[in-house]
Amino acid sequence: MKVAIKKDLDKFLVLLILADLVFIFLHIFHTYTSLLPSSLFSIGRDRGYAEVFQYIKEFWIVILLILLAIRKADFLYLSWSLLFFYILLDDSLMIHEKLGSLIVSWFGLHSGFGLRAQDFGELIVYFSFGFILFVLTAVAYYMSESADRRISKYLFGMLALFVFCGVIVDMVNVIVTHTMVSPLLGMIEDGGEMLVISVITWFVFSLNSSREEISVFPKNV
Repeated sequence: MKVAIKKDLDKFLVLLILADLVFIFLHIFHTYTSLLPSSLFSIGRDRGYAEVFQYIKEFWIVILLILLAIRKADFLYLSWSLLFFYILLDDSLMIHEKLGSLIVSWFGLHSGFGLRAQDFGELIVYFSFGFILFVLTAVAYYMSESADRRISKYLFGMLALFVFCGVIVDMVNVIVTHTMVSPLLGMIEDGGEMLVISVITWFVFSLNSSREEISVFPKNV
């Protein structure tokens, strides 16, 4: 089985990326000028303009993966949809921040290695949910066909990049407190997450776009 991705769908990816870049430029104007004083223009603001667009993309990913699971009758895509549903809930409801605070108070965590106690609490939440959802996806992976496994490898690669921006860069930003470097790291973190989610949205939408067999994967992958 090959994966159907039409060339015309590249336009959809371009539109998504352009929208992200607009939000990033608005963020730059907000951060470095007085032209856009409202914090809603910040890409790091919870429920700001850019964040709401991010929620919409994540919702699309969840729905598209569910449709793909139904079409292919494969639990692998449903497990991926659950993972991205958690990402949507975490982004919109600030789950890791809230649960992280509870963990800090329950276990009396302390700061260290340049990180705050809150950061350690949030990391515990990330790894706990991540481990559960990863195991679920891994089990579904080994029960699926080779073509669906190839798709999962691409999704996993993009998810790893998303985690790098959202977790690793975020932790570095906490450690590095330089007034010039910190805003740049914050922009890399949030802007990187936005761009990666846009690529995933395009990718999953493309998988649902057609039943024609047009392969975009190298045969040796």
